[in-house]
Amino acid sequence: MRTIIFSLLALSAASLMPTEASAEWYCKAQSPTGTWGEGWAPANAAARKIALAECAVRTPRGYVCVISACVP
Repeated sequence: MRTIIFSLLALSAASLMPTEASAEWYCKAQSPTGTWGEGWAPANAAARKIALAECAVRTPRGYVCVISACVP
């Protein structure tokens, strides 16, 4: 009986651990003028897009934002 209870507890604890698919990505974009944007999303591409869009709103015309960092 103890073995069954321990096994059930171990399986339920393992199911609560985050997986790579559910992890969120964080990306930061910057422009030469010093403006920036940040993005969080489950997918890397989506986080990049959000960060670039936020940066673009703050950046004056004629300057371009680039991704400076992306981490899961």
